[in-house]
Amino acid sequence: MNSSRSLPANFTFPGPEPVIWICVAYVISFVGSVFFVLLLLTFLINRDVKNGSGMLLLHLTVVEFTLVGILFPVQNTFTFLGARGTPVEHLNCGLAVLVVVTTQHAGNWSSLFLSIMRFLASVLPYAYKEVTVRWKLLVLIILSWSISLSINLPIYFGYGGQFIRAMPFRDCAAQSSNRTGVYFPIWLTLGSYFPVAATTLVYITLFVRLRAQSAWVSPEDVSLDRLRQHGVIRRRLVITRMLCVFWLWYCLCYLPSTVAVVLFPLLTWRNQISLRLWAKILQLSGYAFSPVIFLALNADYQRGVQKIVSRLCGQSSQQSEASLLEMQQPWKKASHSRY
Repeated sequence: MNSSRSLPANFTFPGPEPVIWICVAYVISFVGSVFFVLLLLTFLINRDVKNGSGMLLLHLTVVEFTLVGILFPVQNTFTFLGARGTPVEHLNCGLAVLVVVTTQHAGNWSSLFLSIMRFLASVLPYAYKEVTVRWKLLVLIILSWSISLSINLPIYFGYGGQFIRAMPFRDCAAQSSNRTGVYFPIWLTLGSYFPVAATTLVYITLFVRLRAQSAWVSPEDVSLDRLRQHGVIRRRLVITRMLCVFWLWYCLCYLPSTVAVVLFPLLTWRNQISLRLWAKILQLSGYAFSPVIFLALNADYQRGVQKIVSRLCGQSSQQSEASLLEMQQPWKKASHSRY
C-alpha cells in the first residue's frame, strides 16, 4: 500500500489492461446473472426448495445475485474509470462501501446459518423440523443482516477504520485507522474470517458424517423403512456435496484475493496494481459461478431448468405459429375477394 500512496494524483494505468479487465468483469457478471436467473426460476418451479432450509438457500442466492448483477458491476466501473484517469467525482464512498460490504457479510453469515441447518437435518432431524418454520427462518435472515450491519456501522462512522476513496484508482475501499485501529481486525474477523472458517468446519464435519451413514444397506436388512431412511440419507448427501463444492469454490476464489492484499507491499507498483485488478475478478468469479455448481450437482434444479426451457420453447413455437397464421389470413382474404 505504501508504494501506491507515492503515485501521482493524476495517475493513469498504461496499456490496454484496464479495458481487457473491465470486459472480462462484465462478461463474468452477465453470465453469472443469467445462471442466477435460471436458478431463481427453478426455486419458483421446484416446491422442495421452498421447504426446510430452502428459504435460506433462496435468500443466499438473492444476495449473491445482487452482488454479481448490480453491486460488483457498479464498483468495477468506478475502478475502471479511475484506472483510465477519469474517476467519478463527488462519490459517497462511505455509503457505497457500506452497501457492498454489508451485503457480502450478510451472505457470509447466511451461509453459516444454512450450514448449521443442514447439520441439524442430519444429526437432529426432529429439532430441524421445529427450527425450519418459516418465521424462524425469517428471523435467521434478519439476524444475518443485523449482524452484518452492526459490524460495518462502526467503520462507516470512522471508528477503527473508514470507507474512503483509495489510491491508485480513486475508487472506494475500507482502510484501517491509525488511532483506533484495533477494531479493524475485529471487523475482518467477524465479517469474513469467522463465518467462513465456521462454515467450512461444519460442512467438512457434515460431509464426513453423511458419507459414513450412506453405506449401502446389507442384504439382511432390506426393510422398507430401512430403504426409505437410506434414500433420505443419500438425498442429504447430494445436497451437502453440492453445498460443500459451492463453499470450496468460494473459498478458493476469496482467500487468494485476500492474501494478495497482504502481499501488495512486497510487489512493484505496476504488479501491485495489476494484482488488485485481477484479484477483483477472482472474487467476482467466486460468486458468479456458484449457480453453475448448484445446477450441475443437483438433479432437481436440472429438471427445473428443463421445465423452464421447454416452456420458453413452447411459447416461442406458439408465437411463431400464430404469426404464420396472421400472415396467411390476409392472403386468404385476398384470394376470396377475387371470386
